[in-house]
Amino acid sequence: MPSEPVPPDPGRDEDPRRVPPWPEWMDDPAYLALRAADEDPGDPDQDPEDALPTDVDPGELAAEAERITADRARAAEVGLVLRSLCYTVTALRSAVTAAV
Repeated sequence: MPSEPVPPDPGRDEDPRRVPPWPEWMDDPAYLALRAADEDPGDPDQDPEDALPTDVDPGELAAEAERITADRARAAEVGLVLRSLCYTVTALRSAVTAAV
């Protein structure tokens, strides 16, 4: 049993310092002014700056996304084949070296 009192929440890695309830930058006047200027931040997924241009066809965008996904899957398969070939070559070199 410890001879001195144990703090109620020792913190991370037994560090007795308390963690502030929020980062100090949240008290920065510039940050607070920006927050006050943004009266209705709205849904970040519906931000007009992130909207698709009007000349983009959603079907074409979906097709391009599928093509990119397929290209990445193919590249991953090729990478696995190449890795397997490298292991095979290494094993063959070891076998030849041991036989000589």
